Amino acid sequence: MLRGTITLLEEFEEELGSEKIGNTHELRALGSDLKKRLDTVSGLLDVLEKQGWRWTTGARDITLYKDITKKDAEKELATLHIPEGIISFD
Repeated sequence: MLRGTITLLEEFEEELGSEKIGNTHELRALGSDLKKRLDTVSGLLDVLEKQGWRWTTGARDITLYKDITKKDAEKELATLHIPEGIISFD
């Protein structure tokens, strides 16, 4: 069983904890970016579910599972036009 991870919130936590957010405009922009990321990942999960992938949420990530080799998974993701690097494999 191959396990993959899509990191969702790590970058946003770092940005929120930095001194880059100094006003409500910047905070709203960060929220907008997060919504776009969640919408993109949700669309990718729709595609992956149709190919037999299962997924679950964690505190900051999405964990994906499928009975497939890493090499075959990489080929499948390329065929499905899933952006390279969005899923990391253990």
